[in-house]
Amino acid sequence: MIELIYHNLNSHYFIRILQNKSDFDKILETVTTEDYYSILETYQTQAKNALIFQLSSILERFFRVILTYFKPDTDSNKQFYAVREEVFDLFHFDKNDEWKAISILSNIRNTFHNNGIHTSNNISSIIYRERNYSFVKNEPHNNADYYTLFMITQDIIRLYNNICNSSLSKENDLILG
Repeated sequence: MIELIYHNLNSHYFIRILQNKSDFDKILETVTTEDYYSILETYQTQAKNALIFQLSSILERFFRVILTYFKPDTDSNKQFYAVREEVFDLFHFDKNDEWKAISILSNIRNTFHNNGIHTSNNISSIIYRERNYSFVKNEPHNNADYYTLFMITQDIIRLYNNICNSSLSKENDLILG
């Protein structure tokens, strides 16, 4: 969760300080407005990529630990899609917004290796939070906007809480405190 706090603080810092050129210039002087906007765009892209990567890493590790705990004979090093499927089945969760959020996040994360290009098969439509998300093979995607990432983060936190508060977790002292 510390990673989410980091990104929250980073976002507030960006909004309060970095979006004001005079305040920004106190940290790193920019000669032209074009330089200022170029640095801001790079900063924002890097912060967004860090959020995507860290959310994905936290979620994947959490699911693999849960799967290993409840099914110690299962290979938790298999593809994340299969791990996610087993965790959802284990807790009897529907494939709802949380499932869709993870699907979108995973597909966004997978494009990191290909400079934003989706190289897997076409995913024609994921309707999530009243928006349509698609990933077209060998095409760049435009799904990693901050609104989407905010909604995904909310759903991942809700999923985490559902797992922690489930009778299965409580019966097995999976989550303490």
